[in-house]
Amino acid sequence: MDKQESARDAYTAADTNVNTAKGEYEKAKSGTAAAKTAYDAAKDALGGIDIESLKQNLDAAKSEAATAQAALDKANATLADSKTKAAEAAARKAKARSARDAAKAKSEQANEAYDNATASVKDLAAKRDAAQADLANKQGSLDEAKKADDAAQAGEDKAQAADVQAATALSDAKQAVAAKKQAVSDAQAKVKAAEGELATANKAFERFAGAQKAVDDAKVAYDAAVAGVADAQKQLEAANEAVVDANFEIVKAKAELASDEALKADLEVVDHKASLVAGTTGNEKLVKLNAAYARYKAAVDAAAGLKAALGDADAKLSDANDVYAAALAELDDAKDALAAAQAEYDKYHPKAEPQAKPQVAQTAAKAPVAKKKATSAALAQTGDNSALAGEVFVIGGITLVAAGVTLSDRRRKQM
Repeated sequence: MDKQESARDAYTAADTNVNTAKGEYEKAKSGTAAAKTAYDAAKDALGGIDIESLKQNLDAAKSEAATAQAALDKANATLADSKTKAAEAAARKAKARSARDAAKAKSEQANEAYDNATASVKDLAAKRDAAQADLANKQGSLDEAKKADDAAQAGEDKAQAADVQAATALSDAKQAVAAKKQAVSDAQAKVKAAEGELATANKAFERFAGAQKAVDDAKVAYDAAVAGVADAQKQLEAANEAVVDANFEIVKAKAELASDEALKADLEVVDHKASLVAGTTGNEKLVKLNAAYARYKAAVDAAAGLKAALGDADAKLSDANDVYAAALAELDDAKDALAAAQAEYDKYHPKAEPQAKPQVAQTAAKAPVAKKKATSAALAQTGDNSALAGEVFVIGGITLVAAGVTLSDRRRKQM
């Protein structure tokens, strides 16, 4: 009876151990599901490319990973306890088997005694009956020992099954922890990449804004240079007209002197070329003619100064044209940088809601491609590049529209 009670206790302990292991397995499974839910939430949050949300999701993922790790530790402890109880059940089983073996040995001894008693039926009949009765008793003990052994074996089988379940729960928990760690690592990498691309986009925006301002400033300088050339040309034309007028006054003054008999002789000795250079005939009696020569010389000197000024204005116009061309080239490079930023930025921003999230977008102007190529060739002579008109860029929710000016058809004479 003690052996049967021991076997029953072993079975009860093994069954309790199985139930406990199942409970721990369910808890580990629940922790795994919670870890997956947190991972999915972190994955969904990464689609928004909201850096603050990514960081918050990262912290939440770390917390979930810690919870999963705690569940894993508890499952490990339960598994160790299950193994201990299984070992105790195995020891009880071994003890029951020993009792069964002892009973079997006694049965064999009883059989031997029975065989010896059969040599003298008459003399040993009583001994045979006693031996048979003892054998029946021993057989009952053997049957009870077998039942106890079977019960112990069933308890051991259940303990082993609980051990397998606990090991499975431990493996699942480890996988959940590994997945959580990977999710944390991926989230950190995406946060870092998103921050880097945002910085690159900001730099591209600043470069484009600077290039646009440089184009605007160069346009103002170019217009000023064009106006300076035009003004210098007008003044030079006026000076040239003044030279023509002065020359006409000289001819008119000479005609009047030729009809004056008193001054006719003085007129004949006037050195015309020298008077043009000197601005006077040197003869004080020829007042009107001297005034005409003086006016001519002043007009010629003014024209020479204005011609030099026109040359300076032309040089400034050429420099302004070069600066404007360089500014347009830098603007083109800035547009390419914005396009590259667009491509990189789109990796972290879904296109389903383009107006709800920061983006770098470029809308081409209506000017055809052929016109853009033609204006690049014309820039060397006129500084005209109208292909930029209407260029639109959007970055971080801020819209920037290129000025896209078109210069007039005015060209310098020497071009």
